[in-house]
This record gives sequence, C-alpha cells and structure tokens, in this order.
Amino acid sequence: MLSFRAISIATLLALIVGCDERSASTSGPTPALPPAKVEHAGVIGGRISLAGKPPALPRVAVTGDAHCTGLHPEGVPDESVVVAGDGGLANAFVYLQGPAASDGASREPAMIDQIGCQYVPHAVAVQVNQALRVKSSDPVLHNVHVMGENNPPLNLAETKPGEQTVRFAAADVLRVRCDVHQWMKAVVRVFDNPYFAVTGSDGKFEIKGVPPGEYTLAAWHERFGELTRKVTVGPDGSVKEDFTYKP
Repeated sequence: MLSFRAISIATLLALIVGCDERSASTSGPTPALPPAKVEHAGVIGGRISLAGKPPALPRVAVTGDAHCTGLHPEGVPDESVVVAGDGGLANAFVYLQGPAASDGASREPAMIDQIGCQYVPHAVAVQVNQALRVKSSDPVLHNVHVMGENNPPLNLAETKPGEQTVRFAAADVLRVRCDVHQWMKAVVRVFDNPYFAVTGSDGKFEIKGVPPGEYTLAAWHERFGELTRKVTVGPDGSVKEDFTYKP
C-alpha cells in the first residue's frame, strides 16, 4: 500500500487539467440520440435487498494525512456493502438490457464529490457521453484514478476545492480510487441506454420513461454480481420488480 509520502507530489501536479472537460474516448461510431419523447412510457420500480445477516466488514483505517485522520480517527466504513436494517441494499445498479444504444450528451450532468476524504456518492451511474462532474470539496490534494476495460484510464489531480468534467464513450464498469488516500474508493457504471438507476439507502429504485416492450431487467452490485429477469412494460404501465441477493 502506498503512503502519502511515497507519492510524488510533482507527478500528481503534472496531472492537473484545471476545469477543462476531458473525454475517455474510444474508436467507433457515435451512438444515435435518444428519442425526444417516448409515447406511452412506463415505469419500473422495486427494491434490491440482501437476505440474511450482512457481512461484518471492519472499518477502514485512515492514515497518512493529518487532515483526513482528524476527521476519521476511528476509520471509515467499508461502503462496498451498505445494508439498511430491513435488508435494503444501497449502491446497486438496476438497468435494462436490450434497448437500442443511444447518446447521453444532452442529459443533466451527474456528479461525484470528495467530501471529508470520502467519495460521495459511492456509486454513480451515467450514460455514454453524459457529463460527469468530478468535484472536490476538500482543502487537500486528491488524485482521482479512474480505471475500466472499455474506456482509457483517467488520472486527475485536484489540489483544492474545485471540479473537472469528464465523459465516457463506451459502456463500462469503472473503478475509482484516490492514490493519495487509499481508503477512498467508488464505482461508476456507464450505460449505453438511458434506462438505469442506482438504489438508495433503502434499496429502492425507479426507472422512468421506459418504452413499452419486453426487456431483461438486471441488477448489479460490486460485491454480489448480477441478477436478471424478463419484464414486460405495457403502454403507460407500471411494473414492480424486486431482487434479493442471497449469501
């Protein structure tokens, strides 16, 4: 594990891109724009839960930075599994498999912030080419290292409060970490269609504007993997689907 002293500040400063927008571009045609309006759109809602007792994850030590250690002298929780008292599973991605790929450049920007030496939120979903604001609200140096399989890696440095904007050109599962503060981790999923959601602290989700049709509805969690099932959305219909991960 790298310590703060082991990282060259000069190297990190060389990664600074100010407030410019960056794109993790890949080759290939640009997806078509989604339709401006979906006739007789439906809604898919539900809840993701974890059956049984959640795993006992130890708190993660916060060391090497006096500012961060002062905020979290007892460490921070491992956010890879966050379960409500009634079993609701937070930070799970729910999405449709099957709709035609489309471009999300016109969507409102999503955001991931660095607050108190932690990523907020832990799980973020964006569409291909949708803007993702990478913000820091902390007065310390952060290094945002983004790694996936279908997009080139990004390595951003933020030395003070501010933000940068990035976009991703291909669907992907992106792991995000801070090389300065090793406990800081997050996950970003990039989807090639606009029908996705991330569960809240209660495990609930809602996907709006779904065109009528038959789809595969999927749930994915960074530790528990993927679950799928077939769903049919009728004109102006409302579908309720729950998923349960079992130990």
